[in-house]
Amino acid sequence: MLIGINALGKISQDAAAKTYISNFIRCLSCDRSGHEYVFLVSDGEQQSLPEGSGPVRVLGVPGSSESPYQKVWAEQVELPRIVRAERCDRMFFPASMAAYLCPVPYVLNVSAMLSFYAGYGVHGPRRMLRNWLIPRSVRRAAAVITPSEALKRDVVRFCGVSASRVRAVANGVDAEMFGRRVGESEVNRVLARFGLRRDRRMILYVSSLLPHKNHEMLLRAFRRLVDRSPTDHILVLVGRGVEYSVRGHAERLFSMARELGLGDRVVFTGAASQDELAVFYQSADVMVFPSRIESFGLPVLEAMAAGTPVISSSAHALSEVAGDAALLVDPNSEEALTEAMARVLASPDLRRDLAARGRRRATAFSWSRCVATTVSIITDPEDSAFAGGEP
Repeated sequence: MLIGINALGKISQDAAAKTYISNFIRCLSCDRSGHEYVFLVSDGEQQSLPEGSGPVRVLGVPGSSESPYQKVWAEQVELPRIVRAERCDRMFFPASMAAYLCPVPYVLNVSAMLSFYAGYGVHGPRRMLRNWLIPRSVRRAAAVITPSEALKRDVVRFCGVSASRVRAVANGVDAEMFGRRVGESEVNRVLARFGLRRDRRMILYVSSLLPHKNHEMLLRAFRRLVDRSPTDHILVLVGRGVEYSVRGHAERLFSMARELGLGDRVVFTGAASQDELAVFYQSADVMVFPSRIESFGLPVLEAMAAGTPVISSSAHALSEVAGDAALLVDPNSEEALTEAMARVLASPDLRRDLAARGRRRATAFSWSRCVATTVSIITDPEDSAFAGGEP
């Protein structure tokens, strides 16, 4: 069976999509089932992904990555033609939307439904398009998967399908990458690249500067922490900023940090590579993740795999992913977040306990398991889900 996998768009600028597709390429390159896989990637984006080998090919699609609208055009117009030309038997769409005229049965991974929630940075025509196309993609799919039970409930609620047609398949975490012990020279080199020093104790948040990520509350909670305790910690915010932000949101965060009088106590680093993230996680005393809504929350698991204590929001999928291995806080309570940070920073025993629980928790999330389960859903012709889509 030849399975096509849609990976169109600016993969190099979307950390979550790049991680997901990269791990699928790596795992499927070792597949010995007899199936073949062709990843359809926007031309020019191939260099940001691993090379396919064995049963995996990576095929460049011209003119599909200059803007989100070009991506949609390529998915809806060019992709069905390519699927026919390649003679694919099945398609997998990993990013919530499918080609409406896909000529073969497909499985859809609904990776996010942020556009269905008002006030979280998806506006205008883009929101209208997603809110029109996602439910139709879901209803026409042979089978639907989500990375969490929380997102499964959203699919059922917003798309009007039975829960029996949707299966939660958790993402994985690269425990080898984030759990490796980084050397002192690598730590010093990476931190210096971002203007940081090893002797500055660090509270870390890994997230793009988007409205739903709740940086404002974290900045206010950190201000309270500085006022109440003699901490010398700095707050390091790692993730894409101005180039990816929504309607000046990043600039507002920069101004807010200055207005709160935090000065050089808050550092916005911009984007970091996976190797650099491993250094940041292992250099931090604690990783905080106060997001208001998450489909999964991979940085929580990455920090756990690195042995870094985690304080997480309890919202949406985060309590499901973190389990009992993190301190969970209300994402609307500055006081709760301030107290949690103060408690963790004041107690070496608590940090050790959270680190140990986090490492155990991370082992439950495997990319090889995620990929194998997904492929079994795509390829099983006896699966009743393949009778469920609209004609």
